[in-house]
Amino acid sequence: APSASDRPAPAPDDPLPPLSAEELGEIARRWRSRAGEDEDRADTVAQALESLADHRRAAAAPRSAARKVGERISACMRI
Repeated sequence: APSASDRPAPAPDDPLPPLSAEELGEIARRWRSRAGEDEDRADTVAQALESLADHRRAAAAPRSAARKVGERISACMRI
């Protein structure tokens, strides 16, 4: 199997792969620990990162049959 070292390095303008929910949670914890003078800003950034992590977790969760039907209806109605 190919290893990570066998893959070519990404070009400088290639987008980075998205962060996992766990990575986002860790970054949120680090932002909160920065608090200092600008505690409100650090908390706002941490909340945004946690919200994104929650969204990623929900997207990765298995979908129920009802949810799948709802998503198909939404897609047909373009909402």
